[in-house]
Amino acid sequence: MPKKLPIAGQPDALARIRAGDTPGVIGELQGRIAADPNDDAAWLQLGLVYVHIQHWAEAEHAFGQAVALDGGLVEARLSYARVLSQLRKHDAAAFQLVQAKRLAPDDVRVLRQLGVVFYDKGLHDKALQQLGRARELAPDDARLSFT
Repeated sequence: MPKKLPIAGQPDALARIRAGDTPGVIGELQGRIAADPNDDAAWLQLGLVYVHIQHWAEAEHAFGQAVALDGGLVEARLSYARVLSQLRKHDAAAFQLVQAKRLAPDDVRVLRQLGVVFYDKGLHDKALQQLGRARELAPDDARLSFT
């Protein structure tokens, strides 16, 4: 199960982001990172904030740092792969997802995203294999109904 991480150590950070204080939350996270560049949770949180505002290159960098610091965080690898896919870096996304699958072989989110990435790469047999396994694990997931 992925760690639940508070953004910037404050329970109201998401409310602040929704209210438009994204720069303030980013500043706090950057401050945490400046104080401790090895704070993998801060890097992951920063990546999530950047995704929220669709700053894909910054999110890619932040998630890359989080994964480099703690490659055992499935959530970091999954988020990183989603951003890499958004940037059309399908080979790198597939690598992150294969690593995430090694950590959590029955994580439906990982299997579903790996199927999508394989499909985007034109590897349809592999895509169907991953999506089929995801459907076995989550038969009620409507997103998997058409595989």
